[in-house]
Amino acid sequence: TTSVSSIGDQPVDYGTYSANGSRITILWDNGNNTEWDYSLFPSHDGTPAMKLIDPETGKHKFYERDN
Repeated sequence: TTSVSSIGDQPVDYGTYSANGSRITILWDNGNNTEWDYSLFPSHDGTPAMKLIDPETGKHKFYERDN
């Protein structure tokens, strides 16, 4: 597992994540779980990007790594 934070949220939430196949699970420090289907791909400038898809609603989010 590796740590993760929700930078856009106020206050910032922290937790750890693990991946199994194309599913990522986040265990937040407050005890809540979040699960997403994910895929990785190169962004417009070639840096890694991630697409997260909510398995229940189909809604998605995109994330790019800050350099």
